[in-house]
Amino acid sequence: MFKTIPIIVMATLCLNLSSNAQEPLKPPALKNQGVIGKIISAFTGESLPGAVIKVNAQNYTTVSSDKGEFILTLSNGTYNLSISHLGYKNKSISIQVPFKESLVIALDNDDKNLQEVEINAGYYTVKDKERTGAISRVTAETIGKQPVSNPLAALIGRMPGVNIEQQSGINGGGFKVEIRGQNSLRTTSADNGNRPLYIIDGVPYPSSPITNSNLSVEGLSAFSSPLNYINPADIESIEVLKDADATAIYGSRGANGVILISTKKAKSGQHTIDMNVYHGVSEISRRVELLNTQQYLEMRREAFKNDNTSPGPTDYDVNGTWDQNRYTDWQEVLIGGKAKNTSLQAAINGGNELTQFTFRGNYSRNTTVTPGNFVDHKGAGALSVNHTSANHKFKASFSASYSIDRNKLGLFDVSKYISLPPNAPPLYDEKGKLNWGLNSSGSPTWTNPIASIYQPYNSKANGFITSALLDYELVKGLFLKSSFGYTNIGLNENLITPISSQAPSPSAVTGTNLSAFNNIETWIIEPLLNYKRKIGPGTIDLVLGATFQKDDQRSERISASGYLSDLYLDNVSVAPSRLGSASSSQYRYNAIFGRVNYNLNSRYIVNLTGRRDGSSRFGPDQQFGNFGAIGLAWIFSNESWLAEKLPMLSYGKLRGSYGITGNDQIPNYGYLETYKATTQPYQGENGLIPSRIANPDFSWETSRKAELALDLGFINDKILLALSHYGNRSSNQLVGYTLPDITGFPSIQYNLPATIQNTGWEFELNTTNIKTTTFSWKSSLNFSVPKNKLVSYPNIEGSSYVYMYTVGASMFRPKAYHYLGVDAQTGVYMFEDVDGNGNDTDETDRKLASRSLTSHWYGGFQNSITFKGLQLDFFFQFVNKTSRYSSTFPTPGALYNQPIEVMDRWQKPGDIANYQMFTQDFGLAGNKDYYLVSSDRFRNSSFVRLKNLSLSWNAPSQWIHQAKIKSLRLYLQGQNLITLTKYPGDPEVGASGALPSLRTVTLGMQISF
Repeated sequence: MFKTIPIIVMATLCLNLSSNAQEPLKPPALKNQGVIGKIISAFTGESLPGAVIKVNAQNYTTVSSDKGEFILTLSNGTYNLSISHLGYKNKSISIQVPFKESLVIALDNDDKNLQEVEINAGYYTVKDKERTGAISRVTAETIGKQPVSNPLAALIGRMPGVNIEQQSGINGGGFKVEIRGQNSLRTTSADNGNRPLYIIDGVPYPSSPITNSNLSVEGLSAFSSPLNYINPADIESIEVLKDADATAIYGSRGANGVILISTKKAKSGQHTIDMNVYHGVSEISRRVELLNTQQYLEMRREAFKNDNTSPGPTDYDVNGTWDQNRYTDWQEVLIGGKAKNTSLQAAINGGNELTQFTFRGNYSRNTTVTPGNFVDHKGAGALSVNHTSANHKFKASFSASYSIDRNKLGLFDVSKYISLPPNAPPLYDEKGKLNWGLNSSGSPTWTNPIASIYQPYNSKANGFITSALLDYELVKGLFLKSSFGYTNIGLNENLITPISSQAPSPSAVTGTNLSAFNNIETWIIEPLLNYKRKIGPGTIDLVLGATFQKDDQRSERISASGYLSDLYLDNVSVAPSRLGSASSSQYRYNAIFGRVNYNLNSRYIVNLTGRRDGSSRFGPDQQFGNFGAIGLAWIFSNESWLAEKLPMLSYGKLRGSYGITGNDQIPNYGYLETYKATTQPYQGENGLIPSRIANPDFSWETSRKAELALDLGFINDKILLALSHYGNRSSNQLVGYTLPDITGFPSIQYNLPATIQNTGWEFELNTTNIKTTTFSWKSSLNFSVPKNKLVSYPNIEGSSYVYMYTVGASMFRPKAYHYLGVDAQTGVYMFEDVDGNGNDTDETDRKLASRSLTSHWYGGFQNSITFKGLQLDFFFQFVNKTSRYSSTFPTPGALYNQPIEVMDRWQKPGDIANYQMFTQDFGLAGNKDYYLVSSDRFRNSSFVRLKNLSLSWNAPSQWIHQAKIKSLRLYLQGQNLITLTKYPGDPEVGASGALPSLRTVTLGMQISF
């Protein structure tokens, strides 16, 4: 049960503190007259809460209420009012007091004002139209229309240059995130130098999984994402910084891009209570058509015939041990269920112009599509408070969130078992126990795929994130700021393997209890000076700051084994054998940084950024690195001479950037020699042996980035077009270089003289197709074409990468055996004999493949249609990519089921087929099939997917205000609904054999009081 009492107390205190905080600021007392008014949308007629009404020439401003209403208290006379609201055109009117009637002010939609939106760039904000860097943005509105549990899932396909791939359909699974390509040779899970930097409300957040490596066997832990503990409903916006100008202010931490997550903050206005609830179901989005029993047995018997042999005693599927007429659709049995998803969210908001608060809470429950009583419970609470002094010189904000995740979804992914023979034994015997298909000698004939269901896996995760910002204006235009942040994420995991879940064995079967604990703790302090001032015809904006950051990570592991009874599995102290281990590491990061921005006449903009970083991951003489960038922009649409010549052009900007960033994403203490305990005592004493060789001389990996971009707007910005070209080069590659076994060490931390280049084109189009008083239709399209190349690698022939990469070619373009098809006479696969020695599968027969195993281009197409209170949104994701054949299905003919496509096989001399003859041994055909996965016989895994669909209805205000309801919205949402592809299965998860991505449909209601 979640401990919500402290959170409720905090929310109650906030309510009491602000119960009298709703009166607008009033002018000095005069002989006053009341003016009652209402702000509405000229497009829909709906009331507009939060509109700012300013009485010009008076120090008097108020904000419209949740019903769009406001009251002005003024003395007799004539006044000019200015009304503004985000997304609407500003309006000015003149009124005469006394005013005898109610004042209704209708604001027109203004898409151009969207360019005035302040974009979060990390240490500063910038208007979208004035930014010099490459920044993509997704708002809470887009995130809220998607029934997802991880924020990264809401970004897939929606940003140019940001390639996000889901790695598993398991709730809590991971995502591969690449921002403008892969910059580093380090790609392994434990040492991945390509992950972006995550910042949540100014606080760094872990980018790598926090699960214990000893429990990352497969399934959930193998693909875990740390962002699973962030509630998407709490997010206000996500900005992705891509080029050098945008990322350089983060120095080495921004080498692979920066993902800024801003949570929802308190806003001024009357008290509101918002609630959102939805329930839905999920199922796998794509299935593979597999062989039925008759087809499977035909394949198996044909394989024995081709191999000139007969079924042996262990060929249970065809030797009579298993029922020849039995059929089980293992895909249906193991992953064909329906997962249920429930989410409850609530928020309390309040405050006035000086102090605002919001408290949010949520709970979600998710099950899975596999058999068993698996469930994941999540709960979270968040508090945000903003305060501004009466003279507006001092501002303070505070936010804190606490999340709890109780996950019992299981550690193992049973998807790989869909290749079981269709006539395999039933899951349970006649007594209802796990069936092991025992033969006449009492030995198991198969691995029961649901044995893992009876091996309980429990994880308990707790995440705490808090941040505070203090801002004081020392003199006009000079601000002293300081931000403080703290993050603590802990994960306890436990896996129990009972004796009852294991197959009988002649040797004693024992139970095990494996427990692990991981914790990551981060604190950060960043003092900052910001100076803004008009100088001549322009404005200068200066930022000078420092960063002090410390990360502490520790892990513990206890393995208890040898249990002879399942009754004692929960008691580690009685285990016959116990083995424990613990580790801890610390990372310190300090930096100073600065930014100079000058905007001349809102036409010419220059942005200079510099940062000096210090990292504890390098040796004493290599700890500091200098990084910086320059960004330039010319808003040529503001030139007076252009307006007359191009009246259709409403906005035009040319921008470019160049800079250098670094990378220190390597394990801690890599420059030191380390030792570990011996596994075998010497003379009765435990000893130490070297485990890593020292190298204090390796230094920063560096990335040089350049970009040129053009932004255009036509017909009052009804058409917005953005085109950019970028080029990044990463050199001085940091890798764990493999050493020969004779050295006694597996690898050494090292700088490789390799240079990786990523270039690409990005295209974005936003259009307002139709806009009337009752109907609107808007579209957006983004398209990315990335290119990758290993530019140089001196003496690659003498390195361990000689068979992996080719200088001048993409890193994703492997050296492979050149596939020539199926030999019509022998019925086996053929490869090109490059070296001409008669053997076509030597290492020297590998050659550069014609295509890369990656996404060649990708993007998304969004449409939003509104008719009165109805709104329909649908989003298509499209990807053109190439992948290898699935590893889920071994050699056709062996004791595994296969996709139906393998029936197009060679059977007799002269046959032209896509698959070679069936085989079940490691003869000539089996040997050829083994090398097939290392060949250039790739598969087109391109797809178009209806990624998201959302249909909503907003109840008319005149219907609900009588019931004291401010707003009511009913909605139907779907995710991963339709996939068009030639790939047999899920093309997104691909050939990994993991659970396919899920198709989800939810029905919900959002209500505000």
